[in-house]
Amino acid sequence: EIDEEIRSSIPVIVHAAVLGLMEDNSIVVSSCKYLLVNTVHSLGINHSERIPNELVKGYRQTYYNMHEVFGLRTDQMKKMSRPSQVQTEIRKSPTHLRNAVDLVVQQLSVLEPNLKERWGFHALEMAMRVGDYRVASRSLEIFGCLDLGLDVQAMVELISGMYVCLCSSQPHKKLFGRQDAVISRW
Repeated sequence: EIDEEIRSSIPVIVHAAVLGLMEDNSIVVSSCKYLLVNTVHSLGINHSERIPNELVKGYRQTYYNMHEVFGLRTDQMKKMSRPSQVQTEIRKSPTHLRNAVDLVVQQLSVLEPNLKERWGFHALEMAMRVGDYRVASRSLEIFGCLDLGLDVQAMVELISGMYVCLCSSQPHKKLFGRQDAVISRW
């Protein structure tokens, strides 16, 4: 029962951590990197009996790749391999979000069936229901990195949700010169 509760919250945890990677605060970004890597690692330990032997090597390599992309190299890993110019460029590139999403999906898909779809559903739900335009737009960026399609009904709901979010977000209230202004004119 506890295992099922944890599994159902994985898309929420992963989404929150990836959202944190997009923040300006370096402490938040660093904490979210560790949260992602440690979540993947703890799930791997918890479900090690479910991983076929031939996938264990790939699982370890992806785990080390996450450390490389996120710049979380431990002393032991530094001894095992040298940093390359390519790894440094990955961390600084504008495709960092896509790299992070791809690595998390690649790593967790072994342990969590349908994670990509469940995470995509959560990202869309957050984009439609959250009252902050910045979080909603970043959730849509993450959804875009997951490469999942939308049907017409989902697109209509998404546009409606974004409209409500846009009308209620803080930056727009400041446009009218009052913090407490209610934007009913839109």
